[in-house]
Amino acid sequence: MGRSHRRARAETSRAGIAVPGYHAVVFRSTRGSAAFLLLTAVLVVAACGSEPPATPGASNASPGASASGPVASASRVPGASASADPSVPTVSGFWTLAARALSKSGRMRLIMSDGGTHELRFEPKASAVMADNALASVCLTGAAYTVQGMRSVVVPGKWACGASALVSAFRKSGQPVYAWNTRLPVDTKIRERVAVASKGRWQWDYAATSRILRGTVKTTLLLDATTGRLISGSRTDPTGTTRFTFSYTSIFAPIALP
Repeated sequence: MGRSHRRARAETSRAGIAVPGYHAVVFRSTRGSAAFLLLTAVLVVAACGSEPPATPGASNASPGASASGPVASASRVPGASASADPSVPTVSGFWTLAARALSKSGRMRLIMSDGGTHELRFEPKASAVMADNALASVCLTGAAYTVQGMRSVVVPGKWACGASALVSAFRKSGQPVYAWNTRLPVDTKIRERVAVASKGRWQWDYAATSRILRGTVKTTLLLDATTGRLISGSRTDPTGTTRFTFSYTSIFAPIALP
């Protein structure tokens, strides 16, 4: 374990401390010491975890329904072909519609606002973090990379990307990440609930305990039940509040390594 941990830390040091979903740029403005603890924990778990890595994005099975059970494989995400009745709000139906909407649109831009503004980009099977209008991290075909200019560094491990990463991360940590596997730290005492917020709109509420941040996490997302598109949301944890906005019409270049 020590050797792989040192190797992961060396790769991360050369890349400027970039870990799937928690890029240094994203947390620089407000996250402070809590972000450092989270980054460190992700590094240790990703490098030393004994659990087999997730198989990315291949399966269309639904995620495990029990939030208190074993961590589901990141690939077990509702596929575009899954059915969901927009008149009946359920947790599985909410995420089935969200995955279907991303598959249909082919792209989604997620803006995180927490004192600064940060951007994640999603395609059905790929995802990325943007910093200063340039690629900072990329997830493609089961591999995650940190990017500096025209140079990329592989993040150790196998990773789920795109819709699979988006759904698994929200359901296990209450926040979006660009790459996911089952070795990442997850929240405990997870509770999910979906209700009709207004005509044609569903609201997903997530509450859990973060051992890394040592406190309660609460996340809310709003979805158009007709199109399946996510509209907006927010997350509150011991470090503060982050707001999410989603766009399926913003045009950006296909996600790829430089």
